[in-house]
Formats: sequence, structure tokens, C-alpha cells
Amino acid sequence: MATPQSPATYGPTQYTYEELAEAAHRFSNNYRIGGGGFGEVYEGFLDGKIAAIKKLKILPDQPLKKGLEHEIRVASCVSHRNLVKLVGYCVDGANVLLVLEYFRNKSLKFNLHEKKNLDWPKRMKIAIGCARGLEYLHLYCTPRIIHQDIKPDNILLDDNFEPKVADFGLALFFPDNVSHISTSNIGGTVDYIDPKHSGQATDKLDVYSFGVVLLELISGRPPTQEGSHIVSWAKNQIIPVLKGKRTDLIDSKLQNFNGKEKKEMIRMVKCAACCVYKLSEIRPTIKEIAQALEDELHLNGVWDDNDYNFLQDNPKAELSQTTMMKLPNNNNKTTTTRNPTIETTRFSNPVGKTSFSGSFQAYKPKIFTHRELRKATEDFSNVKLVGEGEYGAVYVGQLENKTIVAIKKLKDLPNKQQKEEFEKKIKDISSLKHSNLVNPVGYCIENLNRFLVSEFVSPSNSLKYYLHGSETLDWPKRMNIALGSANGLKYLHKGKIIHGDIKSNNIILDNNFEPKVTNFGLIMHFPPGRTNDIYSYSKDYKNLSEKSDVYTFGVLLLELVTGRNVHEKGGNIINWVRIRIEKAMNGQVRDLVDSKLQIYDALQVQRMIYCAAACIYKSTKFHFVMIVKALEGDIPLKDIWNENDKKSLYS
Repeated sequence: MATPQSPATYGPTQYTYEELAEAAHRFSNNYRIGGGGFGEVYEGFLDGKIAAIKKLKILPDQPLKKGLEHEIRVASCVSHRNLVKLVGYCVDGANVLLVLEYFRNKSLKFNLHEKKNLDWPKRMKIAIGCARGLEYLHLYCTPRIIHQDIKPDNILLDDNFEPKVADFGLALFFPDNVSHISTSNIGGTVDYIDPKHSGQATDKLDVYSFGVVLLELISGRPPTQEGSHIVSWAKNQIIPVLKGKRTDLIDSKLQNFNGKEKKEMIRMVKCAACCVYKLSEIRPTIKEIAQALEDELHLNGVWDDNDYNFLQDNPKAELSQTTMMKLPNNNNKTTTTRNPTIETTRFSNPVGKTSFSGSFQAYKPKIFTHRELRKATEDFSNVKLVGEGEYGAVYVGQLENKTIVAIKKLKDLPNKQQKEEFEKKIKDISSLKHSNLVNPVGYCIENLNRFLVSEFVSPSNSLKYYLHGSETLDWPKRMNIALGSANGLKYLHKGKIIHGDIKSNNIILDNNFEPKVTNFGLIMHFPPGRTNDIYSYSKDYKNLSEKSDVYTFGVLLLELVTGRNVHEKGGNIINWVRIRIEKAMNGQVRDLVDSKLQIYDALQVQRMIYCAAACIYKSTKFHFVMIVKALEGDIPLKDIWNENDKKSLYS
């Protein structure tokens, strides 16, 4: 029962974890209505009415901020017509939940990208309202609040399509030295984070994110589509639109603009441009953006002729007037994961039934119910939360037979065809079993609830941790890791499963340093946002192939040989190796070998370098059957890489 409040007491209602878990339907994805860097939101029924219940992502060993309940009460006092009201909360150990106003019209993301029902007047109203809500947070709150996660998911719409900014102030609930379980140390969602940010949360970060939202309102396009980010995609279309041309930048669903709406479009395009293309130091404030959108501030106050420089590939903050690119005058005014402290048992009793066929195992997975997995994780308590990734949250759970497992609560997908393909993939993945895989145990598919259950291995035992941490992996271990990982990937490809996300933190090492490949077969269903990851063979994650796995495995081999991080100072690992590799191929490997390795087998190192080169640089097909044979020494070096292949290094 909620904590009673006296008539004289003001502030949010305090609830127990059990009350909110029951109200939120035990956090079933059937009732999930949103989520992001800070947590997941569920529709719930509480105190006789519908409410939005947000479950924050907090790891069990993550310290909570002192005075957390006070901070929540302070946040509940923030009141503005364009901000969502906080009406209740729960703080129970690592479980922190917030109760928020509920809006039937859902989010801007839903209305813009799924329902697709927003005409221009609604879009303009939403842009102005959001800007005013952010202005209030930045200027009129004490302490002032930087949102850190502005995106269409966090903009809710009331019955009159008046926007309500949600999830503000969540950064206040965490200690300053704690990064959130998200894609960045500053919180937020990668598609909306300024790629040139300094790592400090400032109001200019919110302005950049708001600019991305404006581009979405103008174009109707999601932030990343077909591997292209909206900020890059829109850049060459800004000037044509401002000159009166219709380009793809303007949503094709928006037709027949009147004179007033054309001027509004120009204002929004200029506001979006100054938010995302100007350097942070000279980016306008959100107050200036709000004033420009409402025509209270002349557009030259946020974007003038000198600013077209920022649409060039290498803009400079200060250039002389004569060198600036100008818009022709048309005489128109409208110009990490951590492991919870638990007692674990070795995974020795498979839950499903197994039959053996040669060196591989044909496996019949167990089909779990949502109720079983709820019970195993204590209603998905944050005490059991291991981490969060592109695919969803991972919990450690204990089944009825006392087996410790990892339970991956997978995110939902937008359309029926994707859901059907995904469910087939879950079943295919759950049938795999190999000594060099983190082996699935079973799965659950109940409406929108989809789970993968696998053997539990600590994510802190990743190859990345051992390779780039304080310990040193000797050469025999590295060779064994390369060969074992290749065998696991060969098995996946034999079963027509593309991994799609091979990298050192997706290789887990057991107690004997035997490698186990994890997180296979999922990335094509949950493609990441904008990324400069050197592991990325292709931006088109929906059409990954065996070749993409071979390429990324080659990057992994370079890490094993050199001990370098893929983006270490001095250049990314591929470019760094490129100018040194020919010498190593001729047997002089010392310059490429990890400086921490004093003893190693030079011939094995040379062979691994040959394999890495073939994986990364060769255009001819090089598959995992060949890779395994090459690493084992069953293929001559000249058949892995020869004189004719050298030109591939510079193509």
C-alpha cells in the first residue's frame, strides 16, 4: 500500500517495489511503452487510474546518490505545461522507479514514425512546446537541469498534441562519478549525442539533440536509415531548401504549404541547422531557438550568411567574410557491464535434451514461460541486473533446478514481419550448442515478451578485459583463443547463423581461458545507431554476410597480436598495422607483437598476421573453414597471402 500523505504534505507518493511491479504487469513487454538510456517505461494501473511507471537502470553494485529521495522530491516540484509531471516513486535498494503522468497519444516517435499522423501545424506546435519546456529546465530550475536524453521517445503528446518533455532530471539521481548504463559517459542515446562532445553534460548538448529532433520533424525520417545518419544526410539539402527548392529533406506527406507555413518551415530548417552544424561554443541557447521558432527573434540571431561555412566538410569557427560561402539573396526575408555479487554454480546440467552428432551437438532447447523467468529474476529486479546492450537487458537468474543462467530480455521490434523473422532467429539460435559458444539453454516467446536463456558466464571475463587490462595473456593462450573462436564461428556459419558483432568484448573466457563466443545472430535485428567502430564491416546491418564476420575476425586477430585497442592513440588498428605488415610477413614480427609479450612463437605470430591480412584486406573469399586450417598450420602461408595480394593493402 502506498505511503499515506497528510493533507499538508506535498510531493510525490511513495510506493513499494511490489506495488509497482504488480501495477506494471510484472514489467511485461506487452505493456512497455518506451525506454532509453536511463530506463524502461511501462503502462500501469495505479490508485484507480492509468500511470506510466519508469524502472531505472541501476546495477546492483552501482552506488545511489546520497539524498536520492530528496532529489526525487525536488524533481517532482518542477512544473511547466510542456514537462511531464512526476507523481510517485519507489526506492528499494537497487530498484528505483518513478511514477509519471500517462498520455494516451503516446510519444512523438510513435506519431511521427509509426502512426504517421502529424500535419505541419502539429509539428510546429510540438517543436515550439519542446523548446519552451527545455528553456524552463535550462534557465528557471534550481538547480538548472540538463536533460541529456532529448529524443522523440521522450516527447509525449497530450490529447491536443501539446508536447510534454519526459525523463528530465534523471541525471540528478546518480552520483556525478557514475556513468549510466547507456552508450555514453554522459548518458543519452547515440543518435542524438553530439559526436564532438567533450564528455561534460552542458546545455549545448541538449540543443544539439533538439536539432536532430527538428530534422526528424521536417523530414519524417528516423535518425538512422540505411546506415546513414540524418545529420549527415540532411547537410547538402539545407541550402536548396532555403532557396525554395523541394528536396527529400521535406517529408513527402507534407503538401500544399500556405505562405505562413513556408516561412515556418524556413525557420525550423535554420534552427535545426544551427543546432547540429554549429560548433558547441557558438551554438545558440535553447531560449534563442524557441524565440526564433516563434518568430520573436530574427533568424540572423541564430543563423546568418557567415554560418553557411558550417555546411562545408571542414568548417572553421572563424573565417573572414570574403571566404564564406553565402546563400544567394532572393530578396526574401525568410531566408559496462559489471557482475553482481552472487554465488554461482558451474553450468553442468543442461536444461534441454541433447543428442550428439560428430563434434557438434543438435540441441532441443527448453521453452520457458514469462512467469518462470519472472520468478528466476525476482520480477526482473535490478539486484539481478548484469548489464544492458543493443539487444536489451541481461539478468542473472536461478531456475527451479538451482541452475544459474543468464536471461536476456530482448527489445521489441516495430513491425510484424520483423517480429516473425526475429522469433524464427531466436529459435534457431536456441538450438545451437558448441564448446566455443556461450550456449543457449532455451527461450521464451509470449506476445511481445521475447527472452534468450543461456549458460551464465561473467561478462567481466571478456577477452577485452584480459587483453587491455592489467593482466597479460601469454602467447599460447592468445593462439588458443584465436583458434577456439574461429571454431565457434565456423560452427555458426555451418548453421547459417551470421554473428554480425564479432569483437573482443563478445569473446568470453572461462576458467581455463577457453574462448566462448557470445551475442551472435542478433545485431541485424537491433542495428546500432551512428558508429565509427572499426569492427563495423558494413553500415547495412540487415544484410550482413559471412564476409563481414571474416573481416571483423581479422580485426580481432590484430588485437591478439598487437595488444592494441582498436582506436588507440596513433590511429585505428587497421591503418596502424597496414604500414608495418609487410615487414612482419617477411618474418620480422617484433614491431607488431604486443610489447607485454616477451616470449612468443614467431612462426605462429607470422601465421596469425597472414590470416588477419587475408580476412581484412583480401577481396577474394576467405571463410572460417580456411581460417581454422590456416591457424592450425594446415595451409601454406603462400596460399593464405601471396605477392599478388599486396595491392589489396592499398586499395
